[in-house]
Amino acid sequence: MTPIYRLLKWLLGAAIFFVLFVFALNNRSAVSVQLFAGHGLELPLIVVILLAFALGLLLGALTALPARTNAGKPLGNTSPPSAHSSVLNDPTQDGI
Repeated sequence: MTPIYRLLKWLLGAAIFFVLFVFALNNRSAVSVQLFAGHGLELPLIVVILLAFALGLLLGALTALPARTNAGKPLGNTSPPSAHSSVLNDPTQDGI
């Protein structure tokens, strides 16, 4: 990667961070989050947004986990039958 692309990548990351930081500063007002059985919390809006985002990332990663762990593994026995197979070498089988 050339230095100019590294610089552009860093500047883009800094710009995204700055926008999110300003967004967080503008959303400091408290909101009421109602939980089960009448319990509730008073949290800043940005905390609620970040918690919802983190929960979405976690659920997305958990649903993608089975596909990622099985990637590249063959499904079942995919090897062709060998010459040492008991059905092929059994004289009582007529092969039909």
